[in-house]
Amino acid sequence: MTNLVPPEALKQIKPYMTLALQLEQKNERCVGYYCRLYSVQRGMEINKSAPECKKFLIQLMDLLEAIKKQNPSDESIHSEVVGQAVVEKYALRIFEKADDDDRQARFSKNLVKQFYSAGLLFDVLNCFGELSEDLVVKKQYAKRKAMYLNKCFQTGETPIPGPLIGENTGEGEDFDGSKNETNEQSYNYQPTQNFQPTNNYQSPGSMPKPETHKYNAPSYEEENKYETEETLPVEVMQKAQKLCKHAQSALQYDDVPTAINNLEHCLELLKRGKL
Repeated sequence: MTNLVPPEALKQIKPYMTLALQLEQKNERCVGYYCRLYSVQRGMEINKSAPECKKFLIQLMDLLEAIKKQNPSDESIHSEVVGQAVVEKYALRIFEKADDDDRQARFSKNLVKQFYSAGLLFDVLNCFGELSEDLVVKKQYAKRKAMYLNKCFQTGETPIPGPLIGENTGEGEDFDGSKNETNEQSYNYQPTQNFQPTNNYQSPGSMPKPETHKYNAPSYEEENKYETEETLPVEVMQKAQKLCKHAQSALQYDDVPTAINNLEHCLELLKRGKL
């Protein structure tokens, strides 16, 4: 298969192009095809106007069309519904194998590659629409774990199995030195003993108003604050609910910092009252 090398302006898609080639060498043609399709989509978002970028993207789209013509009976390439199922199944298989090896302390450089590849494949699933909360959590975990393990191998540090612990987990850059484009914040993972998530969440409209005391009456702004919260726009409430679901998914993986981050964003959104 032709190995197209993206120009410097599109270096962020290089890992996906490299992964596509590796997958095709393993006869994972469908998964490799969607890695290239995702590369086109990301490339168009990054820079589609520069001459070298435009030329590369056209060549890549021509390659995708050629692959479809060469495989007329491959439903996974011609049907996105089937393709999504194949890519997701493959990504989860790699992630679960890596997670099991990690928790059993079976560390190797191949384990780093497995976590890293799983993270990239979860990105590729964006070809088919927005990721579910569960896949978002797995993607973030896989990428942070890959960065952490890679850092351990570089420094000679002994990795810690399971959920990440410590301030510096190696986030921020991919192995080729390019900026990680996941837009994720750093996490200081500190497991909380006997932590129990609360289920008694109340919507802003059902929250009681503060009591008025004789010599400390609430200000006009404070009173209007609750009146505003009672009439929050539908899209704000939907976004807040989604952030809460992200937090709940994170707790399933003992990822307390991610849960806190989502809940804090939810609280800020509700206070602000607009997107």
